[in-house]
Amino acid sequence: MKYIAIFGSIIWIIITVMLYRCTASEYSHSYYSTYSSVTFDRGWIPKWLPKTAYDIEEAHNLDTNESWLTFKYSPEDKYYIAECKKKHKDELLWPNFNNVYSHFYPDFVSHMNDVIRNNETMVYFLCGYDPHEIIPVARYVYLALDNQNNTAYVWSIDR
Repeated sequence: MKYIAIFGSIIWIIITVMLYRCTASEYSHSYYSTYSSVTFDRGWIPKWLPKTAYDIEEAHNLDTNESWLTFKYSPEDKYYIAECKKKHKDELLWPNFNNVYSHFYPDFVSHMNDVIRNNETMVYFLCGYDPHEIIPVARYVYLALDNQNNTAYVWSIDR
């Protein structure tokens, strides 16, 4: 009887670990110190990322198809916003930070949520769908610029 209880406990632990790993595998996180180290082959990072970008952090959820990106930029290097349309904060679609996967997100994503919603000096843009992306999914791509700290925040949501 004792062996059945131990065996049952081991099976329960194995099932729990497998379910955890399946859920956690829906999300990915990458860090790049400079533009030259970025890999664009998966389509999660926009092609318009400025060449002077550094301290680049990206995460995405394969289940929801949401993605988040933050990077530092040179104040002179804002050519990439030319095709973006300036928006008011109330016109934006916000990422869902309260979904079942949110506890797997890296710290920068929850920090980004606080910053993009609560920073009164933030400038917002809708950059739309990038036809050059490898993953051809129509989605909203938003950009928020913190010009005081030269930090950009990008998030995308399926349309």
